[in-house]
Amino acid sequence: VLAQDAGIPSLMVSSIDMLHAWNLVYDGLSWKFIDTTFNDPIPDRADRVLYTYYLLDERQFLQDGKHTFDKSSDTTLSADEYIEFAEYVYPETKQ
Repeated sequence: VLAQDAGIPSLMVSSIDMLHAWNLVYDGLSWKFIDTTFNDPIPDRADRVLYTYYLLDERQFLQDGKHTFDKSSDTTLSADEYIEFAEYVYPETKQ
């Protein structure tokens, strides 16, 4: 919602398998994934911010195996399908 309010094309991505959600945002050139809560350091160390899952392409986002997309079905989307859907919602981002 914050990205959309700032005029940045974005979608929420959710995984039933993970019981977790993250965002897909358009950085002006391509779609990137952001997960601001997955590696939340609290109460790890005060004033420490991690950017492990910030503005990553699909390969980078999935490479450590910590995030999984649901299998594509009538009610769920794969990673590629999320990007296709984002380009449908925001046609100006289609490449």
